[in-house]
Amino acid sequence: MSEINQYAPVSDYFGELTFGLGSMREKLPKDAYANLVRTLEKGEKLSEKSAESIALAIKRVGRQHRSHTFLSLVSTVDGLTAEKT
Repeated sequence: MSEINQYAPVSDYFGELTFGLGSMREKLPKDAYANLVRTLEKGEKLSEKSAESIALAIKRVGRQHRSHTFLSLVSTVDGLTAEKT
């Protein structure tokens, strides 16, 4: 992460540490990433193996950034969200 200028607009650094699809493509095994994309695009079920790979990658990335707490928001089928820390 780059140094944050305390006077810079938030838009200059917002989301810089987000574990998005680009980061996932780099960090996940190819089969887990492909399963995730199919889940997002086609609504296919995410395999338990892929979910474990994704969770481990999130944990590793978080540790690289010295995070102590992880938050994931999960969208449910009925459109609600569930929060897990």
